[in-house]
Amino acid sequence: MQTVVVLEDSPERVKWLRANTEARVVWAKTVQELHAALTKEAPDLVILDHDLGEADMAPPAPDDPPFPPDYADGEFESMVRRGVWKSGDLHGQDGRDACRTMRLPGCHVLVCSVNPITAPVMVEILQRRGILAWWVPFHSVMASTVVQDALAVMRRT
Repeated sequence: MQTVVVLEDSPERVKWLRANTEARVVWAKTVQELHAALTKEAPDLVILDHDLGEADMAPPAPDDPPFPPDYADGEFESMVRRGVWKSGDLHGQDGRDACRTMRLPGCHVLVCSVNPITAPVMVEILQRRGILAWWVPFHSVMASTVVQDALAVMRRT
């Protein structure tokens, strides 16, 4: 049986994932739990959410790619810098922190977030680290198909 490690704060999304895939799903609610899971598991796919709760979202790291042009230097970036945008886990970390710090998983990474601002940033951080990653919004019509297709690719490699 294949294994998917998922960083996600929503139990409903994890339930949806378990119902829509035949893989064993290992759930990490925080970036620290993700690190622990990746130490214990050899996943076939890693799924990362960006928004992990209600803690303040950390400002971008100096070497992060910029926010998409429609949002850079705009209201969103201002909200992030003022600590108004809430997306961190209980340790104040979000999906970008996972992308920067997770050990290289040896598999594909799917950024499954509805956040159109930071999801592309997460994908770019991962790609800069040499990790094959792409983005699909969670609960989109394509999400279930993309997860199944990614697992099929990993079975063949």
